[in-house]
Parts: sequence; C-alpha cells; structure tokens
Amino acid sequence: MTENINIPVTDTTVVQVILDLAQARCRSRLLTVEDILTACSEAERAFDGLGLTQKNRIGIQIEASSSEKHFAASYRGIPRATFARMRRTRDGWRLTAAGRGINRNMKSSWLATHLPNDDTLARAGARVLRRGTNGRPRL
Repeated sequence: MTENINIPVTDTTVVQVILDLAQARCRSRLLTVEDILTACSEAERAFDGLGLTQKNRIGIQIEASSSEKHFAASYRGIPRATFARMRRTRDGWRLTAAGRGINRNMKSSWLATHLPNDDTLARAGARVLRRGTNGRPRL
C-alpha cells in the first residue's frame, strides 16, 4: 500500500498516477478517480445529515473501495480489491494512502475509519434534532 502521501483529490491527474501505481498488474476490482470523488461527495452529504460543521469535519478519515460482495464458489485464491484512504482537511479531501488489500465485502463504496470524538457528534446530533426534518425549526 502506498502510504504517507498528501494529495488533494481534486488534482485528478496525480491521483490517477497514484492509483495506476497501486493497481499496476491488476485486472479486476479497480478503483478510479471518479469513484474517489463520488465517495468524498457522498461522505460530505452524510456528514451534512449528521449536522457536522465544516470545522468539526477536519481530521475525519474515510476509505473508498472497489470491493465486490459475491464471488463464484469456484473462485480460487484470496480476492483482493483496491482501497484509497482520504482525510478531510480545511481545504477539502486529501488522498493519504492507496493500495490493494483483501476484499472486505463492504455494503457501500466508502466507510468512515476515523470520526470526531463523541462530544462533537453529540452536539451535532442535538443541532439536527433542533433543526427538524425539513430544515425548519420545530414548533
């Protein structure tokens, strides 16, 4: 796994080069730049729904994957997939690691690996409850 990199995900050419190096001789379960950008935007929507402010999102880490859920019974060997780890900074999402790993049968294309502390999440949840379901305050 390529680690200790710090590249903005919006720099698509460099991210594509890193992904090409990580999946050099691979033919299946590959990750693309579009998959990474989609995972970052889905994570932003999810954190908006949780009520996390931009300041509270700094330091959150997510992992995008090209995992598949099912394999043929005749599959021989260990199924591997490409993973990319991103970290949220003040300026946006940054790619911090990319590589191949054992397929984890993830239910979505991304998962959060490092979240803010419990107090921050509780305050964000209280803001969501006060705000109501459609963005207007509850009566």
